[in-house]
Amino acid sequence: MKTFMTKYCRYGYGAMLILFLLPFFSVSCEGVTVASASGFDLVIGGELDGMIADMAKEGGGGDASFDGDLSVDPELWAIVLLAIVIVGLVLSLIKGAPKSLHGAVGLAGLVAIVMLYLKVTDGADLPSEAAEVEISVGMGFGLMGVTLGFVVMLIGGTSSLRRGPPGQ
Repeated sequence: MKTFMTKYCRYGYGAMLILFLLPFFSVSCEGVTVASASGFDLVIGGELDGMIADMAKEGGGGDASFDGDLSVDPELWAIVLLAIVIVGLVLSLIKGAPKSLHGAVGLAGLVAIVMLYLKVTDGADLPSEAAEVEISVGMGFGLMGVTLGFVVMLIGGTSSLRRGPPGQ
């Protein structure tokens, strides 16, 4: 009979891959989300989605126009994060792989998330005229879900260490 951790790992890593399609980061101005980037945008590069992208495509007009660069360059830590998810998925498919490895994968994933968050929020260059408005960069639903998945992997993997080896 398969344990909960074995079942969860297979589906959990698959769900984390799907979460890369959702926004990982969003940019808000005065509480309104104006731009977002998905996990895959951060991995392979792409363009920002949201209100700013719509204004740039339409040409805006007046104060609503935006003529900045909407491209998102690939982020090293997003690539590392995706690689960790893929490694975890492969480990979950290997019969006989120690469950404690999922704890290590969970820890590595959380470290990559922290590094990605610090890189993206620290690298958010806000224009000087934006000093009068509140602009913030926050985690999107996709990154929150991946973070939760890695926390569960870490807890599940480390709980298998406390039980000790089989037959003891």
